[in-house]
Amino acid sequence: MNLIFYLCCLSKLILARECSCSSPLRTQSPVISTSAAVGKRGLAYNEAYLANNFLKQDLKCSWAYNWDSADNGLAKGVEFVPMLWGQKTVPQFQKNINYDSLRENKYKYILGFNEPDHPSQANMPVEEAVDAHIVYLDKYANVTLLSSPAVTSDEGGGPQDRGLDWLRKFLDLCDRRGCKVDFCAVHWYGNTTQADNLFSFLRDAHSTCHGKPIWLTEFNAKGSSAEVSSFLRKVLPVLDGLDFIQRYAWFMATTGNLLESPDTLSEYGRVYATL
Repeated sequence: MNLIFYLCCLSKLILARECSCSSPLRTQSPVISTSAAVGKRGLAYNEAYLANNFLKQDLKCSWAYNWDSADNGLAKGVEFVPMLWGQKTVPQFQKNINYDSLRENKYKYILGFNEPDHPSQANMPVEEAVDAHIVYLDKYANVTLLSSPAVTSDEGGGPQDRGLDWLRKFLDLCDRRGCKVDFCAVHWYGNTTQADNLFSFLRDAHSTCHGKPIWLTEFNAKGSSAEVSSFLRKVLPVLDGLDFIQRYAWFMATTGNLLESPDTLSEYGRVYATL
């Protein structure tokens, strides 16, 4: 993982990942019409209007999430996946998610804590995360599928467990305590020359998750627009072809990234939307 690039992403977009910012009030969410079957490719977003603008020009994305438990105006016709970001979002999660809302919205999945292995994100020791998973998520295991916490690709080296080491300990303790995890979520950051590193990391994640499906809920690569476009042309077909990769989402639907402007896709945004 390119730590400098990762920290740069955090400094620019940390609000997006800590909690979803409010979108302008709308009387009715727009409707996205697509003939694409529900597939792997998804959209990570903060501001719903940007996600909707992207999706109007998109032929591939069938689902989306925003690090929140409410979609905040996401277009209808796109599957929304709610998340319990961390301890500080528990009250909001409990307000938005219950048996009735899960059934009414037909939520098939709930994403777990966002980077509990990272000090500037959910920042949760393994034991705390298992306790919280049991209290807030396990009760929905009979009506929806539950993810592990989403860990970084950091290999650690400090006093705190990071990445797949953290995930391994979480799953081991979860198994001992009988909590439910249906699939594992992971993040990867690097540069455009490291496609093989991404695939190696995902294979390791699959092994760590005891062969359960993997969701790559954040990934990004440092490089020029042309280099990122080339990177996506290389990795997207592989991600689509790996049977253990159930879903993936590029980080993220915002200007200066997948969008060049609020209404225009970037060069590599067009690749992500159409390849």
